[in-house]
Amino acid sequence: MLMSSKICKHLKLVIYLSLVTNFLNIVLITSLINIMFHKCLVRAITQTFGGSKNFQNANICKIRGPACDRFRDFSSSNTAIQPDKLEKVRFDEFKKLLKNEKVVVIDVREPQELVEHGALPRALNIPLDEVETALKTLPNEQFLKKYGGPKPDADSPIVFSCMKGMRSEKAQIAALQLDYKNVKNYVGGWTEWAEKNKN
Repeated sequence: MLMSSKICKHLKLVIYLSLVTNFLNIVLITSLINIMFHKCLVRAITQTFGGSKNFQNANICKIRGPACDRFRDFSSSNTAIQPDKLEKVRFDEFKKLLKNEKVVVIDVREPQELVEHGALPRALNIPLDEVETALKTLPNEQFLKKYGGPKPDADSPIVFSCMKGMRSEKAQIAALQLDYKNVKNYVGGWTEWAEKNKN
């Protein structure tokens, strides 16, 4: 009777461990299937909408869930603009660009800074916090009226400037993310311009 009781206990333990193992296997398989499904969904969305920008404009972006969240993270990491890849210009090149009437120069300093320190030749003054709205949504006529020059199109050569090249880099990145293709940053900014043009 004692031996039979021990066998029964061992058998119960074996059955319990087997059930636990099967449960863990099911959880693992389900997780793997879930990950594979998300990857396939991300790939399908990318191919269908042609990238993160179109995805953001699509109704599917309103869906809440891990698949869409993963796609947002995936697309953001793939469209991030690396600062070391940005086109920069210094004083001599900037002077040459100023002679080209097709080049649009945009100074992203605040208006009071221009009054206090001075303004770059023929530069449009668009403060940094207005750059994205101005380039993205402002109609051409309103842009001309507000900033005193024609609104650049996606292929227009643009040079951003500020005091020392930091805000203008942010403006450059914003323009590139809006699909402006020919965008440069005058890294010396007003500080270098004023220093080089001292009498």
